[in-house]
Amino acid sequence: MKKKEVFLNQVCQQIRSKEARHFVSKELSFHLKQSTEELKKQGCNDEEAVEQAIKQMGSPARLGKKMNKLHRPKVDWMLIVLFLSCAGLGLVPQLVLNGEIGGLFSRRLITVIAGLMVTFVGMFFNYTHLKRYGWLCYGLGSLILLYTLLFSTRTINGVPYIEFGPFTTNMMITLPFFFFGWAGIMREKKVKLFGVISLFLFTLLLFLLAVDLVITGIYIVMVMAMLWWSHFERMKIIKCYAGFLVITGLTVVLGVVTHVINEYQFERLLSFLSPERDPNGMGYMYVTVKNHMQNAGWFGQPLPEDIYGFLFNNTDFVFVGLTYSLGWLFACILASVLLLVIYRMFWILKKVDDHFGKLLIVGGLTVFAVQVIANLGMSLGIVPIISISLPFISYGVMPVLINSVIFGTILSVYRRKDLIYAS
Repeated sequence: MKKKEVFLNQVCQQIRSKEARHFVSKELSFHLKQSTEELKKQGCNDEEAVEQAIKQMGSPARLGKKMNKLHRPKVDWMLIVLFLSCAGLGLVPQLVLNGEIGGLFSRRLITVIAGLMVTFVGMFFNYTHLKRYGWLCYGLGSLILLYTLLFSTRTINGVPYIEFGPFTTNMMITLPFFFFGWAGIMREKKVKLFGVISLFLFTLLLFLLAVDLVITGIYIVMVMAMLWWSHFERMKIIKCYAGFLVITGLTVVLGVVTHVINEYQFERLLSFLSPERDPNGMGYMYVTVKNHMQNAGWFGQPLPEDIYGFLFNNTDFVFVGLTYSLGWLFACILASVLLLVIYRMFWILKKVDDHFGKLLIVGGLTVFAVQVIANLGMSLGIVPIISISLPFISYGVMPVLINSVIFGTILSVYRRKDLIYAS
């Protein structure tokens, strides 16, 4: 066995993590090669150059212990604590319910446990293995979109849904595939901006055909955010943003002129701007939400029976029901935890050098942040009422699992931030 290989083996014996051993071996091999080349230029032969380069490295045992401490996998305990807090708070709606609805607590607990398992499996999975599967993930996401459009098993408010065994979901299931896919595609230097735009418009058309404007909006924001963190020139990206806004504006005008945007959609907008003018339609929802948010005390109060089902049966208004039932103090704690998650994800983004890892964090952060901000804004009357859930708090198995994938991916990137060369 060569002296260089013996030295590297002695160093790696002191390193516990398999991933760290591989990283350190590559790093030391590179430095040894550089030192050997320099010594050869000074007149040493091959064998002498290798021996002196190894000597300059020092004791392999001492160096290995130092590398073990420096390059061991990292765990972001703050994000884990915040994730566990979100998972625990997700059980609260069932705890405050009673009767038939309260019987769903055990099912919700199973969902939360499944989310925990998905997150921790994701954290220990080496995310770099996904680099080569960007196109595959994009293709799978597109195929699921097409399948949902062609073979949906049910339609709710015009939005197609598909069933996977006991699970029923809409287009949201495609988001993890797309943020893995776009991260893999946008990291490739050979991919041109025109190609990215073409791929985006193709999937956007499929989303629009599904008439799921909420998921479409999340998808648009996610891709736009990831594009900003890609390797393309910022000025070109800004021009793309401007062009997209112009096309969107013209599309809305065309929709109004051709009556594609119908009277019902206008009524929804007018109900948000002036809910009192439509007390029996959409305005009733705005007035109900507004009244209960304004009348909620700091420590909560019992909900009237006639409004109980409206706020707790509708998953999008769970935050309103919790605020009224448990008070503004609990609501502030819940909102703070969710907003701290967003801040912590952004903090991790600043700590990571790997380009692929950054893109994954941006994609996951955007999907999570849009859900939180939109639902809180809707509950506070800042944005119109839309069908968007509050992560981990609202009901549903698939949203919990998808957001758990996001947490697991970001924790995986942070865990290996010192084991991956910037790329």
